[in-house]
Amino acid sequence: MTPNESLRLDALRFPLIVLVVFIHAYEASVRFSGSVVGAAEIDSGFDSLRVLISQCIARVAVPLFFLIAGYLFAWQDSFSWNRFFEKLRSRVRTLFIPFVFWNLLALALLLVVQTGAYFKGFDSGAQVRVSELGPGDLFLWFFGVTKAPFAYQFWFIRDLMVLVLIFPVIRLLLGSSVVGWIAIACLGIIWGGYVFETALPTIEALFFFSLGVFVRIRGATLFDLDRFGWVFLVFFLALLVPDMLIGGAPQKHVLHRLTVLLGVASFLFVTSIHSLNGFWVRMRTLSASAFFVFAAHEPLLTVVRKIYYKLVGPGAPHEVFLGYLFCPAFVILILVAIHRISKSAFPRALNIVVGAR
Repeated sequence: MTPNESLRLDALRFPLIVLVVFIHAYEASVRFSGSVVGAAEIDSGFDSLRVLISQCIARVAVPLFFLIAGYLFAWQDSFSWNRFFEKLRSRVRTLFIPFVFWNLLALALLLVVQTGAYFKGFDSGAQVRVSELGPGDLFLWFFGVTKAPFAYQFWFIRDLMVLVLIFPVIRLLLGSSVVGWIAIACLGIIWGGYVFETALPTIEALFFFSLGVFVRIRGATLFDLDRFGWVFLVFFLALLVPDMLIGGAPQKHVLHRLTVLLGVASFLFVTSIHSLNGFWVRMRTLSASAFFVFAAHEPLLTVVRKIYYKLVGPGAPHEVFLGYLFCPAFVILILVAIHRISKSAFPRALNIVVGAR
């Protein structure tokens, strides 16, 4: 990978994490103990904007992250067990250790909320009480086997760890010139057509990670389609409106998957637009805090949203929409600031919990 390609991928990290945070801020209500607070009715205009951002544009982020992860994990030369285990050891530091740390923290916070009288009102009551779980159930929940992990956003890291472990199988299937094309085509059809879903890893994770591996082992790059970039971008922007009108990701429509696919190509392409160089320079500066924002934005976002709804008590559509914009933006700004302070005050500890990023 050339230095320019590395810089372009690095520039995408922070904007993609911002989109992930907005996916998690989509709901128009919050649940307290025994009650739900939110708008009595949703204005179609404001709701359409939320759908456009969180359920259409932002849905490009996770597939693109898996694509990049597969591309970076693979290599063009023939498969080597030594090289595989070397990469596997590095993923213990970058994936497994952060996964364990942030889930332990989320588990501790959940216990405090469920057992502490002061926080009782903030407990939605939707989660099973941790104190009632046996060791086996606790273990399965912790590692996201039976449901999303305690830090639910870490389902992405969970899937990535599984994909890394089964990489030799993926590499074997994709390494064949004929079988590789057939395998990628089948995965794409299954994902794009909602043929069936898988739990661990998700079909989306498997397809895009495999696609990244497929591109890398054939000596291509993620930016080889830049020459068609404007075409992808125009079609992506054009499809956003019908995708929004349909309802985006929750509606499980083939049009949405096509929009996501075009969005992946478009997001990669826009990093090459020279008029945006100043923006991408700033994004590369912020990329160091991207994983920290990803790891720590929940449950902080949920807490901030509950405080906002408690104080403002939004009932009007515009109040819901303002909360939708303000809460994730506030969380992101706070976490970027905390990351910068921690980088100066506790560099070694920070380095461990963010996987040496």
